[in-house]
Amino acid sequence: SDLFAQAAPAKPDGVWEHGMLRLFPGANPAGAVIAGCDPAFGLAERMLEGLGPRSLMTISAPTDSALYALARGRVHAAVVHGVTHALPAPPVPVKRWHIARWRVGLAVAPGVPGRSLEAVLAGDVPIAQRESGAASQQAFERARLAAGTHTPSKGPTATGHLEAARLAATLGGAGVTNEAAAHAFGLRFLALEDHVVELWAAERWDEHPGIGALAELLNTTAFTERVGHYGGYDLADCGRLADTE
Repeated sequence: SDLFAQAAPAKPDGVWEHGMLRLFPGANPAGAVIAGCDPAFGLAERMLEGLGPRSLMTISAPTDSALYALARGRVHAAVVHGVTHALPAPPVPVKRWHIARWRVGLAVAPGVPGRSLEAVLAGDVPIAQRESGAASQQAFERARLAAGTHTPSKGPTATGHLEAARLAATLGGAGVTNEAAAHAFGLRFLALEDHVVELWAAERWDEHPGIGALAELLNTTAFTERVGHYGGYDLADCGRLADTE
């Protein structure tokens, strides 16, 4: 389970705060900079480490923040996920790669009663949630309202899938996350939606060596077998140029 958690960058270069990318002192974004919430790109960053312009720097951010940064030219690419055929519109012309399919929902700690969303929501346990713009949080809100629960669940706000699962395990409650993160912390997973994951790179950076190196990496078994080991990822067609219709 520790392997997946280690996929996040070992030495983060920056953080997304108040609509802006803030680099930490000493950060040197020589390569491509991408924003998104898929921890597998932390693994990609490690695999491309030390390659100068062909290297990668990843910034953890929910889908809406990643697209905001992409629209304003603050990152080269964004990781986007959501229901198939219902992804948001790209804010700028982009080149798209299919990454994976995964399920989003609730990671549930041992001891939390109930096997349904309604039972977990009625159990009065803390639920670590994401920012409102995160695709997984929006899936949770749709499911919560469909279940007839109109009172927002209580709990801390997590910055990403892994932190939501970690908080669920630590607090003995639940967390809004994806299946792979739930497995990483040994938690039961309650699926709410199936999502497709894509990488969107602004067309203006089509010739950037870092984007090229990442596109090449996505098509290798060196990458897909490592990510597949975590579980919770359907990596069929990873690295394929996505349909732009």
